[in-house]
Amino acid sequence: MMNHDVTTDDSRLTPDEPTTSSPMISPTIYVGIGASAGGLEALKELTSNLVSNADMSYIICQHMHPKQPSMLRELLSRTTSLPVVEINDDMTPELNT
Repeated sequence: MMNHDVTTDDSRLTPDEPTTSSPMISPTIYVGIGASAGGLEALKELTSNLVSNADMSYIICQHMHPKQPSMLRELLSRTTSLPVVEINDDMTPELNT
């Protein structure tokens, strides 16, 4: 298992600065986030603090009952300035989503 030290220039991660990256470019950093069915409040807190120009793709998985329709995309869209997209097997996560 490789350990990568990630450093960032905090000045580039301010929410007021627009990113120079195109949304069609695939990110090089994917951030995986998992939560139980009761983790919605924690996910809302997390997504409300994400900046829109970090040049990453955040992939959130939440454990749900298989017959329960997910409203996660709609709920998290209210808490973040990032586009929230439900992905499937045929999609590549986009930059800054």
